[in-house]
Amino acid sequence: MNAQVGTNFDEPDGAMLDYIDTGDVYTTHQLVNNAGQGTVNHTFVGGELGFTSMFTPSRTGTSGASGLTDGDTVGVYDSSTILISTDVSSWTTGNAYIIEDTDGMLTITFDTVDLTGTTNPRLQMLFWQDSTTWEFTDNANDRIYIRLDVNGGASTINVLDSDGGGSGGSGAAGMDMDLLTYNSVNCEFNLTNIDVDLAPYIGSTVQLVIEADTNSALERMIVDNILFTEGANVLGVNKNKMLANQVKVYPNPSKGLFNLSYNGNAVLEQLTVFDVTGKVVKKMSLKGFDKSELIDMTDFAKGMYFMKIQTATSTSSKRIIVK
Repeated sequence: MNAQVGTNFDEPDGAMLDYIDTGDVYTTHQLVNNAGQGTVNHTFVGGELGFTSMFTPSRTGTSGASGLTDGDTVGVYDSSTILISTDVSSWTTGNAYIIEDTDGMLTITFDTVDLTGTTNPRLQMLFWQDSTTWEFTDNANDRIYIRLDVNGGASTINVLDSDGGGSGGSGAAGMDMDLLTYNSVNCEFNLTNIDVDLAPYIGSTVQLVIEADTNSALERMIVDNILFTEGANVLGVNKNKMLANQVKVYPNPSKGLFNLSYNGNAVLEQLTVFDVTGKVVKKMSLKGFDKSELIDMTDFAKGMYFMKIQTATSTSSKRIIVK
């Protein structure tokens, strides 16, 4: 894989149901995707960086006995679910990865990126932390740690670390995470634009890793728009966000008749509709699509659905409601 990759999490379906871990809460294990719940694993497809999610038990007491088995907003969710589930008020488009009440350590590991051949590589991403209290309890420390492993872990770039360090972060072990800053700006309740110069690592591989350890439903964070770039220019990683802006579905909510309009240049190929459990309930070819199409769902039960629109290289997901 080359450095021309990133993710804004629009390729996986945006979910609305809390994630429920079906693994053993007392052992370290990889999380699995469950239908209709937050996506926690994604394979590199069509331009977006893939990732896997791992749970490690680190707590004792009540929270240590639950982990992610009690239902939490963890994984990829659409903008409407983000607005409902968190205090953030400006997440109006696209998907993002939410981390909430992990009751243990959640580790998100992204695909390795090769910086060979780049001249001014950077990592850019968006981070948001809820306005709440963080503490040391259940024999574990509430923590957010974002890093880049260089050449398979031979060295590490600390990006943001509530326990101290990071390219712009500050902190100390056991600190109140509400004091976490990036470039002297408090991360609490702010959309933080992280920007890391990777020029010293040209010719190396880097792998983004995010670790979070929390134990309260009010302890949430969001990551989004993870981009490996050449300075100010995105290296071909923003296709899905562009498609999301080019595709419109209206009216929404609707009694079942939805207009699909598109003002892009790429050829639309397929439309798939999922119910809230992740079951495919409608699929149709969009080949021959001419800027506008009427999608008939008048025979569908009232409720929420997810519509995925695809080109050969990009995917856009829309949350729709039949009323």
